[in-house]
Amino acid sequence: MNRKNLRKEIKKNLIIIPAYNEEKSINKVLNEIQRIVTFCDIVIINDGSTDNTGKIVNKCGLELISHPFNLG
Repeated sequence: MNRKNLRKEIKKNLIIIPAYNEEKSINKVLNEIQRIVTFCDIVIINDGSTDNTGKIVNKCGLELISHPFNLG
């Protein structure tokens, strides 16, 4: 495969998941996404949650961006 064709073959996908106070559901959502989609990077945006959403995401080992307060 030459370089031109290789560039066409390599595609990077990103799943962005916004979350606000989702401690009851975030673990299930992340597990299902990781089970179904194995070819994407995943980033969770913790939008100022006041529950344990951020801690749960950290335990999953995924990329986490946390806002200091809810930005809507």
